[in-house]
Amino acid sequence: MDKRFKKYTGDKEKFKQYIGLEKNFQITAMIYLRSIGLLAFHVPNGGKRDKREAISLNKQGVLAGVSDILILEPSGQYHGPCVELKVKGGKVSDAQELFLKRAEKRKYKDVVVWGFNELEYEVNNYLNGRE
Repeated sequence: MDKRFKKYTGDKEKFKQYIGLEKNFQITAMIYLRSIGLLAFHVPNGGKRDKREAISLNKQGVLAGVSDILILEPSGQYHGPCVELKVKGGKVSDAQELFLKRAEKRKYKDVVVWGFNELEYEVNNYLNGRE
């Protein structure tokens, strides 16, 4: 396992971890990303489902571990970033880590953020070619 995915390792003075529900972080992130003109979307992969629905969704192409937000914006060597949002106390699952590694091999930037300021920082760096 890649240690950077397991817990918050960012600059605690510069980036505060998001405390609260991940869905609220998700909403804030999408408002920001769209406000700066990015083609970004959320992949609603999580949630509780009964076994029949889970089997159906799997047949339809749902893939475990897909990042919370995909941004279709090339920059530098990448086609776009795959952004995994985490809140205080969260961790990247094995399936999420595997997805991020597979995406990185295909020239998509893997980004894990633990708060809005870190999201803004990472997106600005990505867009300005400072990966």
